[in-house]
Amino acid sequence: MTIDTSTKVVPHNDTLFTQLHDGEAVLLHLETHAYYGLNETAARIWQLLSDGLTLGEVCCQLQSEFDVGDAEILQYVVAFAEELSTTKLVELSC
Repeated sequence: MTIDTSTKVVPHNDTLFTQLHDGEAVLLHLETHAYYGLNETAARIWQLLSDGLTLGEVCCQLQSEFDVGDAEILQYVVAFAEELSTTKLVELSC
């Protein structure tokens, strides 16, 4: 599946998200026991994805919150989505 700005990234039913007190977070896939640590930015992306936003909408929201260029945000968000998909922490949909 091609990942682009219209792609939605849906948390897998077996994925648990825990926000830590310092802004970071962790993801745990209950079936595979894959553990994934999120920095503050990745945790924010996860929250936006969990709200049902497309990758393009996530990028727009992040641009309003951080001083980062369009291409850099899109590259980071797409790479993050691909990594989460590879580890089966999420499912991709159009």
